[in-house]
Amino acid sequence: MDNDKVGWAIYPETFVEVLLELTKRYKVPVIVAENGCGMGTGSDVPDENGVANDSHRVDFLTQYTAAMHEAIEKGADVKGYFVWSLVDNFEWGLGYSQRYGMVHVDFETQVRTPKASYHWFQKLIRGGPIGTYKNGKLPKELRAAYEKSREGI
Repeated sequence: MDNDKVGWAIYPETFVEVLLELTKRYKVPVIVAENGCGMGTGSDVPDENGVANDSHRVDFLTQYTAAMHEAIEKGADVKGYFVWSLVDNFEWGLGYSQRYGMVHVDFETQVRTPKASYHWFQKLIRGGPIGTYKNGKLPKELRAAYEKSREGI
């Protein structure tokens, strides 16, 4: 089990279990309202070419969207999924010390820069492939999609 920079566990297998249990117990469609990971303030800063490479977030989102897909294949009634968060923002518990967004925000200048995760998610919602996440490894088709999504970023 991995952790993000905040110290929260990254365990997509449990996500599968939770989505299935919510469907079974409450018998209503599930909408995942917030799913994302926080990273420290220096981790997602655009480089001199304007590239904000948050590969850690792409890995996280790849694992969790694949886990969600696995849950759907097993019967979970998931009708919506939202990434936390579109842009870096102020968090009530942590202030500006963590970055959750797919778009980097320079809080001094307010300049916004789409991160690698933004481009990855954009391709995913436009019809990119989803595979099944099992035993802590990404299937070849998901890994290939992830690598392709990072081209030109």
